[in-house]
Amino acid sequence: MIERLNRYFASLRRPLGLTDGQGNDVLDRRAPVISLPSGLKEGEPLFADGRVFMPSRAMDGLCWSVEAPDAASAADTLEMADMMLAELLRQYPDAAGQEYLYRQLLLNGNAAGGLDQALNAAGIVKKLPRCVLVFEMQTPWQGDFGAMVRSILPAGPTDVLTSVDPERAAYLMDMTQVDDREDLLDYASAVQESALSESGCSLLIGIGGSVEDVADLHTSFEQACEALRVGRIYQPKQTVFDYRRMLMPRFLSEVPHELAEKYHRMLFTAEVEKLFSDDLLDTVNMFFEKDLNLSDTARQLYIHRNTLTYRLDKIEKIIGLDLRRFEDAVTFKMLLEMKKCIR
Repeated sequence: MIERLNRYFASLRRPLGLTDGQGNDVLDRRAPVISLPSGLKEGEPLFADGRVFMPSRAMDGLCWSVEAPDAASAADTLEMADMMLAELLRQYPDAAGQEYLYRQLLLNGNAAGGLDQALNAAGIVKKLPRCVLVFEMQTPWQGDFGAMVRSILPAGPTDVLTSVDPERAAYLMDMTQVDDREDLLDYASAVQESALSESGCSLLIGIGGSVEDVADLHTSFEQACEALRVGRIYQPKQTVFDYRRMLMPRFLSEVPHELAEKYHRMLFTAEVEKLFSDDLLDTVNMFFEKDLNLSDTARQLYIHRNTLTYRLDKIEKIIGLDLRRFEDAVTFKMLLEMKKCIR
């Protein structure tokens, strides 16, 4: 449907924009975001910032726009474009009912119940346990990202994939056949392996919480995005981030920079930081990764257990904390992570 609209408008001297409530262009997802003016009314043109805006009658939540010297000169053009959209929606009854509606729900939520009628018309089930997974490029990749993800995704009959923007896609998974969160993590890892082996694309995946109502998909989507944002900072070695398992990173991300610096400097003074070699930090990180297990840590680092004990004793002399004690380990870990809050 969008391809046909673009063909209709290709010969126009001034390109038309069709944006959602966030100012993202539906016709050209690579176009810059447009700030929509206040005071917009359905079917009425409004001139602002050198453009004429007119909310669509054909589809709720969309707004036409075009560069023009005044509203009168562009009103007829926008009106005709909206009539074309209405006609195409009649030819493609699922166009407004599926991917677009899901995308609107993810990005904007069901504000004031404005999408209820469209959801009913599209036959979208409102009560179904779902979880949103957000796929994001880890490294630049040429091509249609959404199409690539769709080609490698083992989707179920009630699962939905929708492109969010050129670098992100959201997957709405039906949770009725999923036993627990471990299944979600295994699924995410399998998708990553497929994307890398079949397309050479490296993915980061954020997993939101489960929701029962379609109107709450926005919440799960926001959680998945937050998991990605926080995970990149506090868990840089990981590539799958589960919002529900990230309580500590989420807490740290909300600590004010000034407070984080204050507490970080209580332990990591300039003198202490000089004494911490890369070997010591690598030892500490592996010790935490192995749940304070001396044997597993020594084995992973290819060092003797006595060497590991010597390093931990050295750290205790430097900072006064014995990392073999759980309380001291938690204190060290939190204050060390505070440095990322400062950045």
